[in-house]
Amino acid sequence: MLDRARSRRRWENQIADEITIKDIDREEVSRIIEAARSTERLVGPVGRSLPDLLDRLGIRRKGRLLRAAVVFFGKTFMPDYPAYGVCHDAEKPRAYRSFNPTASR
Repeated sequence: MLDRARSRRRWENQIADEITIKDIDREEVSRIIEAARSTERLVGPVGRSLPDLLDRLGIRRKGRLLRAAVVFFGKTFMPDYPAYGVCHDAEKPRAYRSFNPTASR
């Protein structure tokens, strides 16, 4: 039970109050959804609207975007998330700290 409470308090699981759905790159979300479906990592109905897709990925809570959504699918990171960028490798997109691009490898 304690582990569940900690996971909710993790930085990426916090609400990104300053971000709206307009700040999310729909094409990138769709690309990830299709990649997950083609490798059978995502099965069942997904939805077509951007909010539905984000809900299915688990990066919205009660209709509000989580910080993870911004790191993975944000159109821009500045000024709210200056230390993050996304490496869009064809096989494994991943977030990284800009001062240490190998941190998540």
